[in-house]
Amino acid sequence: MVVLSIKNSDGDGFLFETTTNTRNDDLIKSLVEIHNERLRAKVIVDSVRGLALYVPMKEPNQVGIDEVSYHYH
Repeated sequence: MVVLSIKNSDGDGFLFETTTNTRNDDLIKSLVEIHNERLRAKVIVDSVRGLALYVPMKEPNQVGIDEVSYHYH
């Protein structure tokens, strides 16, 4: 068993457990997949926090498609 410590410059990181028999190509593919999923999760968490902080802009009874008028000069 081998444990890899993956760290970013901002202090974020994770541990990854693998074996010495794992091919480098497979290892890199797995690490990239996990890293990308962590980034996606971070975007979702940040979005939910922003929504909780700033709440929706409209009252629930006013939600919907707004009518847009175009003025051509």
